[in-house]
Amino acid sequence: MDLGQKGVFWFTDALTSTQLVELAQRTEELGYAALWYPEALGYESFSLGSFLLSRTDKLIVASGIANIYARDATATKQGQHTLAKLYRGRFSWGWGSPTFRWSKMLVAISIASLWQRCELT
Repeated sequence: MDLGQKGVFWFTDALTSTQLVELAQRTEELGYAALWYPEALGYESFSLGSFLLSRTDKLIVASGIANIYARDATATKQGQHTLAKLYRGRFSWGWGSPTFRWSKMLVAISIASLWQRCELT
């Protein structure tokens, strides 16, 4: 995989599906090798990658960081392998975690949500 010398990094959470397609296709038309995006609070990383890959021909699509707390290692490897194989090696990914402070907040939100669901049953 040749990532080239220049690529585009874009925060995609606020974009509609039409805007996402425009972004990917325009990035490809302008000759950039790759489009990178982070997994933040909106789109799931591998699903978004699949969507963008299906609408381009040669653009490398890459998750900036797929959150390690959002999926286990097996599912992550399978997702990466599936997209790379189905789209001729055009999917790349980074795997990491948010900052410690951010992680603590997400854990607190998850625990509060779980507690609320338990109270409702």
